[in-house]
Amino acid sequence: MTSFDAKGAAEQLLAARRTLIATERLSADRTPATIEEGYKVQNFQMEKLGALGGYKAGAAPDAVERILAPIPADAVHSSGSRLNAADYRPGWVEVEFAFRILAPITETDIIGREDLKKIAEFVPVIEILATRFSDIMALTTPEIVADLGVNGAIIVGHGSGCAIPPPLEDLKIFVDGKEFCPNFMSPADPLDTCLWLINRKQAAGSVMSAGTVITTGTIIRPLTVKGNIEARFSELYYVSAMLI
Repeated sequence: MTSFDAKGAAEQLLAARRTLIATERLSADRTPATIEEGYKVQNFQMEKLGALGGYKAGAAPDAVERILAPIPADAVHSSGSRLNAADYRPGWVEVEFAFRILAPITETDIIGREDLKKIAEFVPVIEILATRFSDIMALTTPEIVADLGVNGAIIVGHGSGCAIPPPLEDLKIFVDGKEFCPNFMSPADPLDTCLWLINRKQAAGSVMSAGTVITTGTIIRPLTVKGNIEARFSELYYVSAMLI
């Protein structure tokens, strides 16, 4: 039986990330068969990609279990950033509930839902999806995990120090200044998803730094956008980005 080459898979995906040339498929010995093998590929990539900026968490495409992926620090941008759309393939855009951690969390801290409300703030996020594979629709869940959750970048919006997300129905999306009516999705409880990720990282012995951003899944179906996109819940909670 051929052993799984997680390091080789990571090197192939890193090369695709660096050159912006998609890989068709990983070879059989580099293709993760399980989510845990996908996490091994993530770990090797993050050794090369450097500092951590955040995490994305959410339901797997098959909805059997949650999955997570680290987000490199250089993929985290502030609201109002201008990004080159050609750097992201397919470049679909999502709007997500996210949380910024306000105080460090160690592996020994006991964090429950009420604790989370005291040490995190809600922030809206725009995520740009990008895969290192040639066909995002053909990926299995373990391949999505190995591909760092097909994350290309996140743009982090403005919060107010409160962890409770605003009502989904308050969301308005504008593309080049014109209001756009997206197809909304029904996400899992974002606080529960955030807490799941924190507890999982604690169980692995990880320390979470203040400033870490955790996204909890999209609240709209992906959009194809070029130009300015703004997601606004209120004067307190908003995020924008320019894709050029």
